[in-house]
Amino acid sequence: MGLWALCYGEVITRWTFALLIIGVITIGPRVAPLIVPRALGLVPPEPGTAGAEIPIEMVGIDRPFADADRMMLDSVLELPVVESLDLEMPSDTVPASVGLAKGP
Repeated sequence: MGLWALCYGEVITRWTFALLIIGVITIGPRVAPLIVPRALGLVPPEPGTAGAEIPIEMVGIDRPFADADRMMLDSVLELPVVESLDLEMPSDTVPASVGLAKGP
């Protein structure tokens, strides 16, 4: 906005305005993340410090999902505690997709 005001007031020429705008567009996004978080205090808090807690809706987005989060959700939802999952199928069972289903 300031560059436009300088150009409108004929303090700088249109060519100078064009070159400065190109510079701002190319360099601005690379410099802004370095300046803005520190200037506005947007640096995220360290884990375990005051303000480190985030809403449960943002877990997995703002920070990785952990086992403690799963256990907390299980306790709130009153789900049973599962020590280990036995994912192996017993040998005497055959899934229906193998071809044991009777056709017409």
